[in-house]
Amino acid sequence: MNSQEKKDLFLELRIKGETFQSIADNLNVSKQTLINWSKEKDIYEAVKLANVIKYQCLVKQYQQNKEEQIRYYLELTQKIKNEVLKRDLSNISTDKLIKVLVSLDNMICELLPAKTFGGEDIQEWTFFKPAFNFDPKE
Repeated sequence: MNSQEKKDLFLELRIKGETFQSIADNLNVSKQTLINWSKEKDIYEAVKLANVIKYQCLVKQYQQNKEEQIRYYLELTQKIKNEVLKRDLSNISTDKLIKVLVSLDNMICELLPAKTFGGEDIQEWTFFKPAFNFDPKE
């Protein structure tokens, strides 16, 4: 195998993520030779570009997994909502209903984008924020 063939194989193995030592053992060249080759502009740029492409693929895969998870949770949420809508809530205590209402309001507020005015974040919507503490025992 000539020097150019070794360089080509080095580039291929380096892009695959092989270590300098394992490539040196495979090609029967010194590790320092590989380090020198890796500094050559064409090899350096090719490895750099390959790493960027691998990173972009990982990010895309992550985004797709996130989208699948979001779809799953949305479907599950809708099923739960449909089931809850079928139920009569009259047997649930007022304090529990208010706690659920406040919790839902907080969840909605977290989903809504905050508006900025004069450098301060302002929540655009607030559905239910009691100005008092409700204690059903009183």
